Amino acid sequence: MYLHSTALKVASVATLTAVTGLANAGGFALIEHGASGLGNAYAGSAAVAADTSTLWFNPAGMLQLTDREFMVAAHAISSNVSIENQGTTLNTALGGTPVSGGATAENNSVTLVPNLYYVAPLNEDFAYGIALDVPFGSGSDYGNTWFGRYVATESSLRVIDINPSIAYRVSDKVHLGAGISLQQMNAVLANAVDSGAVCFSVSPDPAGCVNVGLTPGNQATDSAAEINGDSTAFGFNLGAMFIPAEHTRIGVAYRHSVKHELEGTGTFDNSPQFQGLLDASGSPFFQTGPGSTEVTTPANLSLSVAHTLQQNNKFQLLADVTWTQWSVFEELLIQFESVQPDVLQVQDWNDVVRVSAGLNYQHSSKLTLRAGLAIDQSPIPGPTRRTPRIPGNDRTWFSVGLGYKQSDTLSFDFGFTHIAIDETPIDNSFPEAGPSATFARGLIESDANIISAQLNWKIK
Repeated sequence: MYLHSTALKVASVATLTAVTGLANAGGFALIEHGASGLGNAYAGSAAVAADTSTLWFNPAGMLQLTDREFMVAAHAISSNVSIENQGTTLNTALGGTPVSGGATAENNSVTLVPNLYYVAPLNEDFAYGIALDVPFGSGSDYGNTWFGRYVATESSLRVIDINPSIAYRVSDKVHLGAGISLQQMNAVLANAVDSGAVCFSVSPDPAGCVNVGLTPGNQATDSAAEINGDSTAFGFNLGAMFIPAEHTRIGVAYRHSVKHELEGTGTFDNSPQFQGLLDASGSPFFQTGPGSTEVTTPANLSLSVAHTLQQNNKFQLLADVTWTQWSVFEELLIQFESVQPDVLQVQDWNDVVRVSAGLNYQHSSKLTLRAGLAIDQSPIPGPTRRTPRIPGNDRTWFSVGLGYKQSDTLSFDFGFTHIAIDETPIDNSFPEAGPSATFARGLIESDANIISAQLNWKIK
C-alpha cells in the first residue's frame, strides 16, 4: 500500500498553525510592559511617561524623566481554559463518529513575563534608553488523550525583544522618539496524528488498514507530530509627545510589524502499526526533516491622553485607543525541504481596536492609587477559524494598582488585573479541512488573572 502525497496534508500537522495559547492583548500578543501601567489597564500608556516603561509604549516620553533610571518588572499571568465537547467528530468522510477523550478538557497555567528598562538623559534635548521585553508569548498543554488531540496537544511561543531608543526635544511642547527592535522568536507546536484516519483516507483498500490495526479515531494507534522553529528579525517604532498645556500630555506611538522566517524541524513519532505500514509501502512521508514557515507580528498605532485635573491635581485621567493590524495574519504556510508537500491553513484574522480608560489618585507624597478598565477585541473572525491553541474572544480588563515611593531614588509599583473573556464557540469544520481532519466542536470558557510588581531605581 503506497501513501499518496495528500497523506501529509490530511495528517493533523496541518493544524500546527496557531502560534500560542491564551494571550492577553488579543491574538497572540502580550501587553504586560511595566506594573505601573497594569494598574490602569494600560490606559494612557503612550502619554503617561511616569517611569521607564515609556520606552516600550512611546520613546518620546523619555524626556519626561530627568534622571538616569533603571526598572525591573515581572508579571505572573494565570490562564484558565475549559473546553466543553459539543460534538467533536471524525470527518464525515470517515463516518463522522465521535472522538474519544471525555466531555471536557482544561488547560490551567502560570506564565512569568519579565521586563527590563534603562533610560538616561544626554542633555536637555536628548535622551536614550534600552528595553528588554517579551511582546509575544504564552503556551498551552492539553495532553495527548483529550478529544481535540488531533487539533492540538502542546503549543508554546516566545518572542524576546531588545529595543534601544532615542528621544529628541523639538520644543517644550513637542518631543519625538524612535527605536529599533531586535526580536528572537521560538515556537513549538504539537498534535496527535490519527494514523487510522490517514490510512483510510489514502488507501484504496481500507480493509488493509483494519488488518494491521489501523482504524479512524483509535487512540491506541495515534502517532504524534511536532514542528519547532527559530527566527531573528528586526523592526522599528516611532513616537511623539505633545504637551499643549501644563496639565495635559498627548502621545502618539507606532510600532511596525516584524516578519519572522522560522527555520526548524518537523518531527513525526509514528505508532508501530503506522510506521510498519509506511515501511512496507516504501512511503517517503511522515519522516522527520527540516521545515520552515513565516509569521508576521502585527503593527499597532496608539493614541493616548493623560490629563491632571487643575481643580484637584491629585487626580490624573487617562485614556487610550490602540489599533492593531492583525489582518497581516492571513494564512500560515509550512514548507518542508523533503518530498512532503506544503501545508497551508487560512487564518483570515481582522484588524482590531483596544479602548481603555484609567485613573491615578495621588493619595500622598509617597502613595499613588490606580484603577483602569479596557475593552479588547479578538482578531479571530469566528468559530471556524478559532483553534484550541488560541481560544480567545473579546475580553474586558478590570485593573487596580498602587505605587509607593520609598525614597528619592527607590520606588515600587504593584498591579492586579482580572480579564473576563466572552464565552467562545469553536467549530473547526472549515472547508479546506482534509478528509482525515477532525471536526473539533466545543464551547470554551476562559479567564486570566495578572499580578505584577516592579522596582524603580533613580541613579543620582
